[in-house]
Amino acid sequence: MAMEGTHVRFARDLAETLGVVDRRAYYSGAVYPDSRYLTGIPRTATHNGDSPDDPFAPGLTDFEKGWATHVQYDRESVIFKRTAFTWVTKEDPDQWVHYTSMKLVEDMRSVRELGEDVTILREIAFVERPRGEDPTIMETYYADLREAYQTQCGDPNDYRAFSLKNGIDEPRVNRMILLAESYLNSDAIVASIHSVYDHVLRAAYDRDGR
Repeated sequence: MAMEGTHVRFARDLAETLGVVDRRAYYSGAVYPDSRYLTGIPRTATHNGDSPDDPFAPGLTDFEKGWATHVQYDRESVIFKRTAFTWVTKEDPDQWVHYTSMKLVEDMRSVRELGEDVTILREIAFVERPRGEDPTIMETYYADLREAYQTQCGDPNDYRAFSLKNGIDEPRVNRMILLAESYLNSDAIVASIHSVYDHVLRAAYDRDGR
């Protein structure tokens, strides 16, 4: 699981290898699955079932390639986090908040790594609605994304408004930001969080045999 800056970074790092032609559609697909938070459709409709999950599979459109990078990142990162983040247990009632806080720290780095390519997020557009979603809600989702990444997202508080718009209640958002700030004070934890991206990128190329 990751936030949209990380998903776009991952998609960008694979774009050339995947032979992407329509980058507008590709990056739109890379963030599409999380529109479910606004549309209300189940996660299984955007992340499982017949959702594309291998961006290297033949016959995918560029939108589907982007969609597949998202699903692949979520799948691989969840597996890795369960072994890397040993301080979070299944019994922890705050497990979701812990993982979301880590995603926030990860995303801050991803935005920095995007550099000038952060414009991808600032210009990202609604292209398709594969599950027949309400186009008005989809337009809102992409507009919210563009607004959220107008700053460089260099502080956990920069994620507050977007998190609230995506239906996370204020007490959990506050807890998430406080945890992220505490993580940033630990070099060891930050290094563990940053290792997730490197692991997932290597796994993607290993899967493709490169």
